[in-house]
Amino acid sequence: MSEWTDGDVASGERLQRELAPHVRRRPLSPAPETVAGAAFAFADERVVQAAAVLVRRADLSVIESATDSGQCRPYRAGLLAMSVGEAVRAAVLELPRPDALMLLGHGIAHPRRCGLASHLGLRTGLPTVGLADRPLVGDCDEPDAPRGSWTPLEHESETIGAALRTQNEVRPLIVSVGHLVTLEDAIDLVLACAPRYRWPEPIREARRLAREAISEASE
Repeated sequence: MSEWTDGDVASGERLQRELAPHVRRRPLSPAPETVAGAAFAFADERVVQAAAVLVRRADLSVIESATDSGQCRPYRAGLLAMSVGEAVRAAVLELPRPDALMLLGHGIAHPRRCGLASHLGLRTGLPTVGLADRPLVGDCDEPDAPRGSWTPLEHESETIGAALRTQNEVRPLIVSVGHLVTLEDAIDLVLACAPRYRWPEPIREARRLAREAISEASE
């Protein structure tokens, strides 16, 4: 298996191509009772702050949270996992093992079909879902206005994700399979965890914690 060399785009892309065939899309069964969300924020060009939050799916109450900071490897477009992946993974591993994990980052909705959510799904063995503000690659139509509407994200004649409306008339999120889930299950899980806001609660809370940790560290 290839290794990522800091700043070397070719080695990072090669690793992603080698990992991508190992991603599995399969039904998420039984339905997860606990869901973790993981996100990150950059303290500066060299430090990343990661946060992970575990919630009960039934009521979205927080069970436990964790943060971790680490040196940020040089960022290159399409290689987010190489930049922040270790810090995010460390934060997730501090939690009790979740039944599913959603991440701020793409899964297979990626030029080489192995974004951050797929990378960490393969590293942890967890069912993972990728979430992002906009597509990294591919094209999709605007979904209808009501919550729950979605349209497929297509790239090279393959459905690699969905533009999902999580609330009425809000801007859609890009949802993609990370590992060990189907796209339909990923969409259902995101909607179950986003009863009020655009972003699902586990991600919202993880983003908040990551930003708070940066603020506290700078005081």
